[in-house]
Amino acid sequence: MDLKTLDFTSKKLVDIGYKKLRKENNLEYLINLSNSLAKIPIYTKHNIFKQEMKLIDKCTLQFLIQRRLYVIFNKNILAALGRESKELKLGLPKKWLLHLEQSSGFKANTILNYFRWITFILFWYCYGILKVFSFFFYGVFKKEKINSNNYVYFDNLSKKSIPNSNLESETIIDWYLKYTKDKNLDIYHGCIKSKAIKLKNNIISPSYFPFKVELSYVEWIQYLLSCFFVIIYSFYAFLRGDFSHAILLKEYPLLYLSKKSKLGGKYFFHNSTHIFRPLWTYEAEMKGAEIILYFYSTNNEFLKFEKGRIKNFDFPQFMSWNHFFVWNSFQANYVKGYLPKVKVSVVGSIWFESSGNNFPKLDTSKKIISVFDIQPFTEERYQLLGFPDRYMTSEVVKKFQNDIYDVFKKKDVLVVLKRKRDALSYNDQSYIDFVNKLYSNERFVQIDPGFSAAKLIEKSFLTINFPVTSTANISKERNINTIYYDPILKVDKCDPSLSGIKLIKGVDELNKYVENKLSIKNE
Repeated sequence: MDLKTLDFTSKKLVDIGYKKLRKENNLEYLINLSNSLAKIPIYTKHNIFKQEMKLIDKCTLQFLIQRRLYVIFNKNILAALGRESKELKLGLPKKWLLHLEQSSGFKANTILNYFRWITFILFWYCYGILKVFSFFFYGVFKKEKINSNNYVYFDNLSKKSIPNSNLESETIIDWYLKYTKDKNLDIYHGCIKSKAIKLKNNIISPSYFPFKVELSYVEWIQYLLSCFFVIIYSFYAFLRGDFSHAILLKEYPLLYLSKKSKLGGKYFFHNSTHIFRPLWTYEAEMKGAEIILYFYSTNNEFLKFEKGRIKNFDFPQFMSWNHFFVWNSFQANYVKGYLPKVKVSVVGSIWFESSGNNFPKLDTSKKIISVFDIQPFTEERYQLLGFPDRYMTSEVVKKFQNDIYDVFKKKDVLVVLKRKRDALSYNDQSYIDFVNKLYSNERFVQIDPGFSAAKLIEKSFLTINFPVTSTANISKERNINTIYYDPILKVDKCDPSLSGIKLIKGVDELNKYVENKLSIKNE
């Protein structure tokens, strides 16, 4: 059987499994099942990294959630549901496989799954060895390192999050320079492909390391010797049935170096990587550095429908950050609902990415109605994401756009669509074709998804947002008329996820709101 046939068979099984859950009105099944596994504790038997054992256990669980309980888990569970035998083909810890057999009737604890699990461990073990030598190479031979004593560090940024020194931009770093009261500090980040720039008397520069590493050649040799010991001992522990240090081996180089380096004052991590907290950050926090997780959006939980709120999607209860930056009190309550003891700072809307291009000229002689959507997925991708409802499908988002078109097509306004982002391979192309056709005249136009949403909002008379995109909160913050629009009348108007923003349900209510409340009449 060739690879194309295998892929087709797998997709067919996934589709069968998904349709079973949908027929049973049980789409939250994947969330509940994955969370039941995450509640099963994983304990290490050795202390190879010389850290608190509970931190190793916590880090191991977070890593497994991130790498085993998202799309790959959903795909294989759905495929197993599509088989008459309910055979699962996925490498997982034995405790988890047994739980799936005993609680859900899957054929899971098999020899092949054992070998799949061993392969998974060995992959990350080898990757850890690679990281050991990569950091040695960076430390000895590369120049892109921190050379300041007064600095902050931003983790996991792309070039879109790095400011442009020649054009006005609204990136996370721009936001921080606007927000912070700290003066004369340097800003470092891990986007090595970008160049160092100077912005508002601040140096913004890439670095291979999140802290200032100043080791002599002798100390680098000591680093290698320490790593060699950990590599050997981790493999020995793995052979004895303790896999934690083998899969977390990639964490050891920065953990070791953090104990011998000058740390920054603040470290910023964003909510795209909210589950896994790097092991070195606990050491840095213990030494006085502030470790902050910030949300660059407000779309963090599912809307409340007839089944009530579906909780625990994205495993927020397993986060271990101690300080959060959030947009508003509603998001603060979301965090506190899972982690009541953490520190939460309400800081307003947080910028993240910007194209850095000049904003296009728009006809400001007319009232501008800005539309902010979501980017719907293909049906295949939607099934794998494990969403507990059918609200964010192409059909619903197309109706969202079509209703807006019907309401405004005879009104003397300019309707501007800014799609959430450029389409990727797993986004639905039929939706892109649909809006390209709809927004193709003088009254209905599109701007590039990379342009700043905030700049468009500032020019707007009204913004119409698909629930619960963050642009509505930016509009509210800047005193621009704003609404969420629910085209299929499913969203609860009292849902706290709406952050107190007005919800319009259905095309008739939208038309009344526009004509009566905003006084925008037909020509």
